[in-house]
Amino acid sequence: MSSSLQFILALSTLIACARIGGVLSKRLGQPAVLGELLAGVLLGPSLLNYFQLPWFTDTHLNESVKHLAELGVIFLMFLAGLEIDLAEMMKTGR
Repeated sequence: MSSSLQFILALSTLIACARIGGVLSKRLGQPAVLGELLAGVLLGPSLLNYFQLPWFTDTHLNESVKHLAELGVIFLMFLAGLEIDLAEMMKTGR
């Protein structure tokens, strides 16, 4: 299997699992981001180690996905920062 096909398979699997996790999380009354993060933890090197399965033979795939994950964390933190109400934060003080 070519490296670009492996990359597309990896990304589509991650996105689908995150989406399913988000939907399940919302059904349980939790924020969707909780289910999406849990899907990432399940597929990541901590539990299933999805990218070490035999059909992923590209040596750079793991590193590419890690770079994309770091970008995702940066965007998540940026969006969380945009949602902060500074007036409310000033009321609470330290």
